[in-house]
Amino acid sequence: MSLSLLLFALSYSASSQTNFKPIVVKFDYDGHIYIKCKINDTLEANLLFDTGANGLLLDEDYFNSTGIPIVRSQLSQLPGAGSTPQIITVVLDRMVVNLDTIKFVPPYVPLMKLRCIVGEKADGIIGPDFLLPYFTRIDFTKKKIMLYTNEDITKGYESIKLDVLNHRFYLPIEVSTKEGILIKGNSQLDLGYGGTLNLTSPTGIKYQLEKKVKNIARYFNDRGGAGGRIEGFAFRASTIKIGKYKISMPDVDVSTDTAGALSKSNHIGLLGNSILERFDIIVNFKTGVFYCKPNGKLKNSFSSNLTGFFYVNNSNTENALVINGLFKGGNAEKAGVKVQDKILAINGVKVSLLSTKDIKKLFKKKEKTLKLTILSGLEKKTLKLELKESI
Repeated sequence: MSLSLLLFALSYSASSQTNFKPIVVKFDYDGHIYIKCKINDTLEANLLFDTGANGLLLDEDYFNSTGIPIVRSQLSQLPGAGSTPQIITVVLDRMVVNLDTIKFVPPYVPLMKLRCIVGEKADGIIGPDFLLPYFTRIDFTKKKIMLYTNEDITKGYESIKLDVLNHRFYLPIEVSTKEGILIKGNSQLDLGYGGTLNLTSPTGIKYQLEKKVKNIARYFNDRGGAGGRIEGFAFRASTIKIGKYKISMPDVDVSTDTAGALSKSNHIGLLGNSILERFDIIVNFKTGVFYCKPNGKLKNSFSSNLTGFFYVNNSNTENALVINGLFKGGNAEKAGVKVQDKILAINGVKVSLLSTKDIKKLFKKKEKTLKLTILSGLEKKTLKLELKESI
């Protein structure tokens, strides 16, 4: 789910040269983009790239592990998706972040409990402000970010003007449902969101989606965003249109939150990586222009959630996948899975021995039955879970 966070402005230093060789940054991708950086020249940090954020944010546990002393700090409120904004510590001391040849110094560094939302893999979040001097190309196929200063690299791409408001970037899209409903408006370009499209609660109310869409699946997630618990429902749309391109039969989430980022009415929703990964994209964050062309995945089919639950992967720190949300009345709930349960093993194999890719592959085998070893409170038990589409 989205991590649209209210962070602070960022200062950067970068050189612009006439014959500029592009900076190439490799990233790890599992629905989120992870970039390896260095903090204060020596500390390794695995940062989640998020266009719904500014500057730099660090996970509180990661920061505490670095031993960096805090001289100046203040408390602040961190809103985001969810109904309860977090009260966080904001470090005012100088930190330096290095990414290849780019050096930037955020004037503030908020600390938050991030890993309980996205998993132990994330040491922090980095926003796009340091990329303002560049045309930023994101190649999901090769897992590379390439930074250019020459506009010539946008030839052959469709260009779409973005609306820019408070360091957020909004892309016009159209969504059509099987019932003939047409939803048009600006969606936030959210590279920190691993899903397809999450429509805001005002959008759901305006188009009466909960009433008019025939097949929906309701869910909740206690740790869905920076603001904690989120609620909503999912359905299978007919198409999402971006520029001249149509994506067929995508899953779409609709928030029913009454507070937090997904209750805002200034845009129709969050557009995430499960859509964006089907394109080779370039973004000029300074002028607010989005460029795209299909990368061969445009027509790939979508599969909805098959497990009936949401989880955080803490296989290294807790030797478990921690359940943080469920589809109401879904297959997981019927099988006896509960929020805060910990999955210790899948089909007899400890999750600590499985890679993230292995786990995702197991959870995508439609109509298969998995044997889950679960720790529920102090009770260890084995459940059988049939994988089937939630919508």
